[in-house]
Amino acid sequence: MAKWNEEAGCAVVKLRFPDGGAALTLVNKSGESCADSRLLSAFPAYLSRADIAAVKARIPVRGMSESALYYAIGYPESENDYGRGGKQLIYKSNLIVYLDTSGKVEDVQRMHN
Repeated sequence: MAKWNEEAGCAVVKLRFPDGGAALTLVNKSGESCADSRLLSAFPAYLSRADIAAVKARIPVRGMSESALYYAIGYPESENDYGRGGKQLIYKSNLIVYLDTSGKVEDVQRMHN
């Protein structure tokens, strides 16, 4: 469920988790989070303590789950799936995140202009 807020330039989105829980967040037109993760009313039970800490800090860190990555910094602009080699996620902010085949962050690169 979502409702667009013109003034904020974001949609208020109610997330439903597989465990039955729910939370609110804000996303922009391209689906990226534009809210401070502290606005989440709850974190899904399947996130580890390390995942939750990274989401609260809004930074990608090695070992965090793909789900936690999306909660922390949103969805990438594009991705490359290398099959057995994992995935490369490319964000507009010159950030590249590499996921291993188990869906964990393996490496993070910041590209400078």
